[in-house]
Amino acid sequence: MRLTLLALFLFGFNLAFAALELPHESQLSALMLNQNDDELYLRGVIPHSRPSSLCGPASAINWLQLEKKSLSKSQQIDLLAQAASVSLTQGTDVNQGLIEPQLVQYLKNLDQLTGRNNHYGGKGRHFGGTDLTVSDLLSSEPQILLLRYDSRPRPVQPPMGRGRSPRIGGDREGGRDMGIPILDENEIRGFHFVLKVAADSATQEILFIDPENPGHYSRARLEIRTNPRNQKPEVRLLPHSARDLVSFSGGGLLIWTALSAIEKNP
Repeated sequence: MRLTLLALFLFGFNLAFAALELPHESQLSALMLNQNDDELYLRGVIPHSRPSSLCGPASAINWLQLEKKSLSKSQQIDLLAQAASVSLTQGTDVNQGLIEPQLVQYLKNLDQLTGRNNHYGGKGRHFGGTDLTVSDLLSSEPQILLLRYDSRPRPVQPPMGRGRSPRIGGDREGGRDMGIPILDENEIRGFHFVLKVAADSATQEILFIDPENPGHYSRARLEIRTNPRNQKPEVRLLPHSARDLVSFSGGGLLIWTALSAIEKNP
């Protein structure tokens, strides 16, 4: 089924564009690799008693599966492990987590194992020094996105003495604007790769496969928001529902920011 029909039926995702034929959502669990799959532990791909940091490699494998649609889970894990072994000889341990240039090299290693010759580029950090924009993510082509997640900031209340009013404006001693939210000692922050599979420029929405929950097409709206810490614009993802990015407290409890997009060059 073409994505436009699938999306209209499942999401009301109007006139979405996808360069690949996408499987129906009911098929995703059987087709796509979960970065926490038990077989990854049983076969020692992920060291025992360690959390999975394979969101990048799993997204690369799922991208390959979208193109082939014929890889068994065993074949997917074999390829992931083989490409990881090549990366290790290059000085990169995929179980330590990857940054964008390392994931690009991993994709090249995967291509070498599968007899392909793709050329990769990207947008955002590590790719030409330019900031990511919403339009960069509205391509019809698949992209692996690096997302940052943060705790939601809360306004900080200044201490108040007897008979004193709340202070407005800057903190005289520290030079900090009391109106800018900051995070407390319980701050949550991390990074996560996902595979974007389609985008709708009319609604500024994307569909993506989260390797923590690959049996579901996740959906998010894109917006430009100002980072309260540095006052710079950034691309925010607003999850459509609690099912989207559900492994991360339902997604809605965190702020999601797109930092970069890895894509194939023509």
